Amino acid sequence: MICPYCNSDIPDRAKFCPECGSRLVMEMSSRTRGPGPDSAASAAGGTRSPGSDSAASAAGGTKRVKLICRACNGTMEVDREHNVIFCPYCGSKELIIESDEVLIEKDRNQTYKDIEMQRLQHEEDMMKAKIENESIESFKKSCLRKWVILFSILALLTGLLCCLSGHVLTGIVAFLQTGVFVTSWIFGMGTLRAKRKNLHRLLALIGFLMMIIIFAMMGNWSQERKNVKYDWPTAGLATMIPQPDSKFGKIYRNTSEAFDIDVYRYPNDQLPGYISECKDMGFTVDAKSENDSYSAYDENGNSLKVSYYSYSEQLNITVEAPIDMQELDWEGIDAVRLLPKPKSTQGHIQWEYSGEAQVYIGDTSLADFNEYVKACKKAGFNQKISRGDDYYYAYYKQTEHYLSLRYEGNKIMSVHVSHAVAPVETDTETPANTEVEASEKTDPKASEDAKTGT
Repeated sequence: MICPYCNSDIPDRAKFCPECGSRLVMEMSSRTRGPGPDSAASAAGGTRSPGSDSAASAAGGTKRVKLICRACNGTMEVDREHNVIFCPYCGSKELIIESDEVLIEKDRNQTYKDIEMQRLQHEEDMMKAKIENESIESFKKSCLRKWVILFSILALLTGLLCCLSGHVLTGIVAFLQTGVFVTSWIFGMGTLRAKRKNLHRLLALIGFLMMIIIFAMMGNWSQERKNVKYDWPTAGLATMIPQPDSKFGKIYRNTSEAFDIDVYRYPNDQLPGYISECKDMGFTVDAKSENDSYSAYDENGNSLKVSYYSYSEQLNITVEAPIDMQELDWEGIDAVRLLPKPKSTQGHIQWEYSGEAQVYIGDTSLADFNEYVKACKKAGFNQKISRGDDYYYAYYKQTEHYLSLRYEGNKIMSVHVSHAVAPVETDTETPANTEVEASEKTDPKASEDAKTGT
């Protein structure tokens, strides 16, 4: 019989559903029947009938027990899993009290379940640990670990440099980037266990993407710098040249020895007019004008160099005082012992260290410079030659020394001797000197070096 309220299986003679307790409407013949053959069994309270623990239901293998209703003495058959039952005959609500055997069986079954769950959990934990160890070993052997370490150091140095240069916000972002890379390394090495798989790769990707932010912030530096205004000095070497029209710029030096300024927002069409003003103030000696640059001396030996950068509309102006020339002890300079002695004895040692030196020779005309170049060639500096109207580069093979000679202008020649690394020319090259010396005519190898050295 089926309960019309909860669709539960109920006995044919039941007046009440043992599952939901609903009263059932029965046929007259059914209502006149007694509680059943087991109604004679007496129970002071709801007790189990003999042999009830061995009864079982065929439906799904569920074990069932028989109880006697304390209200009507009717026999009830219920599942062991239920703790409360409604009598199908009188509707009384009964609390099922289980026997020791039933309780032991339940405990045993629960124990088996717990053991099985623990075993499955242990296997799952072992599998997770194996996957984590494989991921750690893979990270240790990967290039990602090296890149993370490298960029952690670079980000840290970038942050320090940005803070020292006054760009604190960019420095903070660089420090955050350092923290992201370090955290990625910690998770990748397994020092800390990440709850999310491949978290170290995600952090490394975030760190690399932060480089875009840092570069964008650095790109705004030049724009911020162009908004800085300067005050034109009323003392020092700045008084020897005209003030540019732009009021934006930065002064780096202004002493009795040198003046250096970058002028921003300077239109290119104003450059010829500014150079003309510099010429009017006396900077016309040994003048050189090439594209967007101009250099010259005045009668007192002060040097001027003007350079314009059209891509950024920036003008750089440098003024330097005359070099203090004194009587030079050429033989006392160890770095120039391989070179012939110059014609002039007036000079200035800029620096000398570990077999290298930078020396300025005064009272040297352009003709004297060319004669000194010939003498250096004869002295052995005739390999890897690079020659121009006002410069000469060469290599001395026996001692592996490099020589750089340059005519600076205003009767000044610079001599630079170094070893291991060849000097790099920074100025624009002038057309090569086509003069062929008499010694080159009799020495075909020297002549060939002079032609191919450039």
